[in-house]
Amino acid sequence: MELEAFDFSKNITEKELFEHIRYYYTMSRIATKIAETNKREAMEMYKEIRNNLNIEYKEYHKVKNFDFIHKNGIYSQYVDNITNACVKPTNVNSFERLNSNLYDVQDYIDYGFDNFLDISKEDNIDLNNIDKYLGKKCNLITKDYLVYEGNVDLKLFEVINNNKEKVESISIFDFNKWNKIDINDIRAIDILI
Repeated sequence: MELEAFDFSKNITEKELFEHIRYYYTMSRIATKIAETNKREAMEMYKEIRNNLNIEYKEYHKVKNFDFIHKNGIYSQYVDNITNACVKPTNVNSFERLNSNLYDVQDYIDYGFDNFLDISKEDNIDLNNIDKYLGKKCNLITKDYLVYEGNVDLKLFEVINNNKEKVESISIFDFNKWNKIDINDIRAIDILI
């Protein structure tokens, strides 16, 4: 998924900024989890994240954008976060530094935007009534704080986990792909209007 740099000469909303923050934060967390079993796939995800960070970093450091960014505290904080997430990781092609670099993206990207991820929600999902979310656009937070926002698939999936038990999962369309999530891993889910 390729993100476009914002044109700060136009009125960019906090919601638009939060969508980019959510992308970087969630994708780096997913890549960190994948790195436990497949470093190559995680590195490919990190390259996608870095590519998007580089696109934004290069655009925001052009002279034409300076006044627009620095006259607005939220824009300035966002650009600082992009800058740090882009330039602070080291040895970006090293598998040895992959987890550390993914952590850097997570750590830097949401600095100053503590409310972008509403983790105060605790287990507001009724597992007996999961059907009410299917086919709807939802905001979903997993127990390890991955944040998805998209349409929930119309069917439940039964998958076999590592312990050879059947686990119900749903799929949510976000980041231009279907993401399968075990129902027991969902922390909170809200229907968006």
